[in-house]
Amino acid sequence: MKKRVIITFMLIMIFISALQYCVRNILFEHMVIYNSTVRGIKRGIINKDNNYKTLIIPDGVKVIGKNAFIDNTDIEEVVLPESLVSIEEYAFAGCTGLKKIKFSQGLKKIGSFSFLRCESLEDIVFPDSLEYLTWGSFADCVNLKKVDFSESKTYIGLMTFKNCTSLKEVQLSENSKEIQDEAFYNCTSLEKIYIPFNTQNIGSRAFMDCKNLKEVVLNREDILLGAGAFINTLWLSKLPTDDGYKYFSNILMKYEGNEKKVTVKNGIKSIAGGAFFDSPTLEEVVLPESLTVIGGSAFSCCQKLSYIDIPDNVELMGNKVFEACDSLERIVLSNKLGALPQYSFYQCKNLKEVVLGSDLKDILDNSFGECKNLRSINLNYKTRYIGDGAFEGCKKLTDIGDSSGVSFVGYNALDDTPWYSSQEEVGGCKYVGNVLIECLDKKKTDIQIKEGTTMIGDLAFEGTKIYSLDFAKGIKIIGGRAFENCSNLSFVVIPDGVQYLGYDVFSSCKNLREIYVPESVERVSQEVFGDGIFDNYKNIAVPNHLNGMFIYNGKARIKYY
Repeated sequence: MKKRVIITFMLIMIFISALQYCVRNILFEHMVIYNSTVRGIKRGIINKDNNYKTLIIPDGVKVIGKNAFIDNTDIEEVVLPESLVSIEEYAFAGCTGLKKIKFSQGLKKIGSFSFLRCESLEDIVFPDSLEYLTWGSFADCVNLKKVDFSESKTYIGLMTFKNCTSLKEVQLSENSKEIQDEAFYNCTSLEKIYIPFNTQNIGSRAFMDCKNLKEVVLNREDILLGAGAFINTLWLSKLPTDDGYKYFSNILMKYEGNEKKVTVKNGIKSIAGGAFFDSPTLEEVVLPESLTVIGGSAFSCCQKLSYIDIPDNVELMGNKVFEACDSLERIVLSNKLGALPQYSFYQCKNLKEVVLGSDLKDILDNSFGECKNLRSINLNYKTRYIGDGAFEGCKKLTDIGDSSGVSFVGYNALDDTPWYSSQEEVGGCKYVGNVLIECLDKKKTDIQIKEGTTMIGDLAFEGTKIYSLDFAKGIKIIGGRAFENCSNLSFVVIPDGVQYLGYDVFSSCKNLREIYVPESVERVSQEVFGDGIFDNYKNIAVPNHLNGMFIYNGKARIKYY
């Protein structure tokens, strides 16, 4: 009998212990924190009421990770610590009950779609520490009524407040320099916007479909306006039209005529994006010497445009200005133009010659992509940057001028050209200026790079047999997937002096276990170590100032120093 009682008692104790474990690990939830990053709420051993409404992020947390609290409809208030640096993409997306959040001083980044569809948020104040407000951060927050940037220095990113249909009051910072594409798209309650003098760029469709926007204050005439920035607003519709031209002050907002030759009146300082877009009869344009800015897509798809002279005072152009201008054969650019934006002459299929200005430093992504008849272009010693696909598909390009000063070359920028094919290899590698584009000898283990080399390009050492990066002394930039599938790499010390690391630098390096990143690295791609799904990394040492700058979801231990 006594023995039976003891056995029964032991069984009861085991049952109680099991029940406690289940209650603590199944019915309750806890916050998962790893490497100073909140990963989200999981079922576990730290008790938390299922119906909690106030979420308190512990002090010491630096990052709230991707998808951390996505679709959590219970949260009504979030309290953030002063240590927080970054809120990653989709962190609070779909938190439809969230009413209150105060951003802490020290917060630098609010990631893409991080507060998407937070339908109960009504007002937001951004801290002066904020540097990055990225794609769609507060899109579809349909009850958001007020946003205050007065203390912030950040730009306003793509689609940041798209479809915030209750947004009525926007206070921009005097320090805000840029409002990106579709930032306030379809904010139908917005009636007035004051654009500070320091705002130099308003992106494409930034205020498109803000149907009740009736007052716009632009404090500078040399502003870069993207295509359709104010399309379908009361303000634009009520601007008077003069002989086919729609002006605001000294900005040409839109041309609605059908002449073959157009002369823009003297005194105009800026042509808004899309002003002449797809003008089917336009063949010749005469621009005034007063002009300093040409907005994005200003002459895109003007298929009969064969002559246009860019005045010497033009300093700034938007993306796609002459995209798909099929009849354009030659163009001379202003000496004051410092950068050629993305897709500037993309698919200008009959363009044969471009004369670049003497101060041009940057040729951005796809600027001359698919210009199948382009034969020559005159880079000079000041040219530093050639972006992704800048000359992709330029099958007849044989002369690019002086490339000796080039220090950055993007992916597939010149690979398709006869000019690149004609370049001799040096020590088994091919170069453009000071950039090592590719290592041709895949079996080579002892690399000697050309003196003065400052960048290793995207996929440059893909599949090679190198054992270390000792040869890369003097390099400042390492491009995306630069060492992909280098199976001999097991322990990597990135040389001191490197300043930037691109996307998934060591992709598919199956034997790589240890990575050391020096303090000289100032910036990294958001997925510099990949998504963590297929790597075998064990330890990655990273300087403290890079904390919050990248996302890594793999198993490796990230050690900050």
